[in-house]
Amino acid sequence: TIPPVHRDLSLFYCRKGDKKPRAAIAIHNRLLEKGWELTQFTTPDLVAMKLGLDKGEIVVVSCYMDGKPEMAVPPSDLRPVVDFAKHNNLPLVIGSDTNAHHFAWGNRYSDSRGEDLLEYMHGNNLAWSNKGSTPTFVNSRGHNSIIDLTITNNKGSDLVCNWRVGLDESN
Repeated sequence: TIPPVHRDLSLFYCRKGDKKPRAAIAIHNRLLEKGWELTQFTTPDLVAMKLGLDKGEIVVVSCYMDGKPEMAVPPSDLRPVVDFAKHNNLPLVIGSDTNAHHFAWGNRYSDSRGEDLLEYMHGNNLAWSNKGSTPTFVNSRGHNSIIDLTITNNKGSDLVCNWRVGLDESN
């Protein structure tokens, strides 16, 4: 089971099937009446919500991209929600553990996953909001990289400001 989050937050993740979820969205309870999960897109590796905010609706996505070599980048479950936002002319903000490396977003090297993701992003008018070269992933052996990206479409890019890597450990 998923451990509880702060009492003021509600957690959304895939609750069906026996595969452990690797993506989730936590929203403040005050936003519950302004948002709804887009269950048609929810999988263990992706959760999408539509939130009605003061300036209109926005699609927010949490997406885990499996790092196994045989897994496609981006995963097939991300493509429909990107198309949904495009066809409905909605801002899109995706928080993703991409497991993809590329010089473009500050990594020390690029790999084929990074090349594939960059090509998909360019072909779909998506961009990353990450700034700087502070690693978003550090393991116990000191290996670090920038694999966690905040990805937006053109309408969503203005909604991300003051982007930075927090230096507090977040678990």
